Amino acid sequence: MRVCPAAREYGAFDATVPHAIHTASFEVEMRRSSCFALAAAIVMLGGLGLLFLLSQDRGAGGMDRATAEAFLSRGRSMLASGDADGIMGLFAPDSRVLGTTPDKLRPEVISAIRDMNGRQLRAVTRNLQVKQEADSAFLTFDLDLDEKQKGVNIHYFTSHVNLTLRKTVTVHMLGLYRTTDWKISQLDADPPFGYSDI
Repeated sequence: MRVCPAAREYGAFDATVPHAIHTASFEVEMRRSSCFALAAAIVMLGGLGLLFLLSQDRGAGGMDRATAEAFLSRGRSMLASGDADGIMGLFAPDSRVLGTTPDKLRPEVISAIRDMNGRQLRAVTRNLQVKQEADSAFLTFDLDLDEKQKGVNIHYFTSHVNLTLRKTVTVHMLGLYRTTDWKISQLDADPPFGYSDI
């Protein structure tokens, strides 16, 4: 009699192997298969749950004074560390920045940071005022831009800044999830950056 290879693997139809061993071997394999199936189901459910959570919009909260201070603090930290990509990430794609666009501003920011040769710029903000209207917020403040070196503080300019922020949806990981963040939609300064009042 020909024996199926699968049956031979489990010892079936082999008269030399006791029946109890056949049964025990079969039960072990069944338990092992069940464990694999259960683990796969748990992984699939966990993955679906994670995708569901990621797909939910992580909305930005309101823009109060503390939130505005935190937003400006991020910008100051990025400037001090020379993080050009981080700085540009604060702007909405369609924003107007000192009369120009982010695409035109980016190379100027990169060039200015490169010209510093690792020297740190320090931005100091004063007299902050915040007003929110629906999905927009308006920030006004005075900005001092300085460079600190050993034993000397170089002052570049002081300017009064008007910022308009707008809640902007950002898509991440090829659409797996999205966030709603406050982004700069317009920036105006008087005098414009780079013009000293002294």
